[in-house]
Amino acid sequence: LTPEAAVHAERFLKVLAFSGPFSGTMFALNAALRGSGDTKTPFFAMVVVNVVNMALSWLFVFGPAPFGGHGIEGIAWGTVTGWAMGLFFAAALVGRWKTEVLRWSVADLKPHWETIRRILRVGAPQGLEIAGMWSIHAFGIHIIASLPIAGALGAHILAIRIEAMSFLPGFAVATAGATLAGQYLGAGSKEMAVKAVRFCWFTGISMMAVMGLIFIVFRNELIALMAPGSEIHQQLGAPLLIVCGLAQPFYGTCIILKNTMRGAGATGIVMRAAFSSMIFYRIGVLWTLAKFGPINLTLVWIVLAVDLTTQAMIFARLHFKGRWLEARV
Repeated sequence: LTPEAAVHAERFLKVLAFSGPFSGTMFALNAALRGSGDTKTPFFAMVVVNVVNMALSWLFVFGPAPFGGHGIEGIAWGTVTGWAMGLFFAAALVGRWKTEVLRWSVADLKPHWETIRRILRVGAPQGLEIAGMWSIHAFGIHIIASLPIAGALGAHILAIRIEAMSFLPGFAVATAGATLAGQYLGAGSKEMAVKAVRFCWFTGISMMAVMGLIFIVFRNELIALMAPGSEIHQQLGAPLLIVCGLAQPFYGTCIILKNTMRGAGATGIVMRAAFSSMIFYRIGVLWTLAKFGPINLTLVWIVLAVDLTTQAMIFARLHFKGRWLEARV
C-alpha cells in the first residue's frame, strides 16, 4: 500500500476490531439456527446488520455535525454498530420471542462439557482450515501487491467484487445443502442426505456457470460499472473475468461440496483435502513463479483457477466415495 492508504487501513481496522465479539457470536447463532432448519431468523438479522451499517456509515461520514465528518472511522463505526444491532435482534428473537426451533435462556449458558467436546471435535479442524486458508490468501495478496504493475492489487480486488455476484449465491445454496445433509443424517437417512447434496450441487454449479458466462461476455461493462472511467482497471481486469468465468463451475463444486461435508461433520476431511491443493498451488507454484520467472496478474489468476479445478476434482471424488457420511459428530 501507499503510505497514505496504509494509514487509512490502520485507522479503519482499529475501529473494526470492536465488531469481533458481535460478529463472531452472531455467526455462531446464525449457524445454529440454520442447522436447526430456521433460515428466516438469520436472514432478518443480517438485514438489520446491513441496513444499520449503510445508514450509520453514511450518517457518520456525510451527516450533519456532530454525527458526520468522521471519514474512514465513521464507516468502521457504522459497521461495528450494524453487527451489534444484528446480534441484539437475533438474540432477542431466540431468547424472548418464538423462533421455529431454538430457544435459549441464561440457565442454558452454563458449560456443558460433552457439548463443548463435540463442538471442538467438529469445529477445531474447520477453524484450523479457515485460519490456514486466510494465511494462504494473505500470501497471494502479498505476491500480487509485489508485482511491478500499477493498479494490480486494485484490479484483483475489483474482479473479486464482481465475482461475488456468483459465489455469494453459491454459498447460499451450499448453506441449504449443509443444513439438509445434517438434518437427513441426524434422521438416519444417508440416501436422502446424498440426494439433497447432489440436487444443491447441480443447482449451484448451473447457476454459477451462467454467471461465469455473463462475466466473460459482459466483462468490460461490469468493470466500467464498478470503476467508471478507469482505463487501467479495464486493461488489467478484463482478462481476470475471462479466467474467473471459466472457473465458476469448479468454484461452485468446491463451495457446495466443502460446505455440505462440513454440515455432515466431516470437517477433518475437508481440512486435509483443501490444504493439500492450496499449499501446492497458492504457495508452492506462486512462489516459484514469482521467484524464477516473469509473472503477471492474469497468470496469478490462472494458478488460482487451476487450484479450484483440482480441489473440485478432489472433493467430487471424496463425495462419491462417501466417507463423509460416516463422520462422527
